[in-house]
Amino acid sequence: MAVGFITGIREFLNRAEAFAHDRRGRMAVLREVDALPADERACILEEAGMGYDEFVNAMMTPFVSEDLNARALQSVGVDPSEFRTHHIDWSREMQRRCMTCAVRSRCRRDLAADVFGLQYRHYCANAESLSEIVAGMAPRAQAVRPSASA
Repeated sequence: MAVGFITGIREFLNRAEAFAHDRRGRMAVLREVDALPADERACILEEAGMGYDEFVNAMMTPFVSEDLNARALQSVGVDPSEFRTHHIDWSREMQRRCMTCAVRSRCRRDLAADVFGLQYRHYCANAESLSEIVAGMAPRAQAVRPSASA
């Protein structure tokens, strides 16, 4: 009983430490981007396919700096680097959706538990795209695929 309680406290403290570390990192990135000249900031955000407000909102999302999109692609058997190389715009849109997703914590848990491939259809903002990619439609797909969840 006591061992389980201590283990639970230890896990909680580890998660709290990871959250605090992540928040400090997100705020540092936000300060760094804010310090850029306006034209340079606009250029960088345009390349990422995001507006400034969307970027700020994304930086408020815990663990946004983790590339969950790449891990999601890997979990369904797709090489993220190869996909990005062959489908630049589609990949960028999927990344943008992932960064601004409201259920990133569930995604992180499912990826950690190695069940993402079985569960993503129920909640992932990129579920439609992932399903198309897995079904082998990526070579025939247009540059950007709209998502019903976006």
